[in-house]
Amino acid sequence: MKPFEDISLISAVVNRALERIRLSEENSALSWKSSRQKNAELERSNTILKNLAIRDGLTGLYNHRYFQEALAVELVRSRRYTRNLSLVFVDVDFFQEV
Repeated sequence: MKPFEDISLISAVVNRALERIRLSEENSALSWKSSRQKNAELERSNTILKNLAIRDGLTGLYNHRYFQEALAVELVRSRRYTRNLSLVFVDVDFFQEV
């Protein structure tokens, strides 16, 4: 190593180091923002997929899968609070007209 006598050379090295640190911090911030946006997009997609999985595509009504999940939740709730649970089935004639 040689001793540095030229202050401009030391200044240039320090400036490059500072620029490298600034760029690294900027890159981290952009990466964090990008992952945050991707997470938000993934959450929206998951919400849409969940909705598609529990609703009938033609009528938009809840399907059998949703009924089974909701029934299981309500059974657990009725047991937990020692309450009676009633379930009513209705058969709609000529449902297609509705």
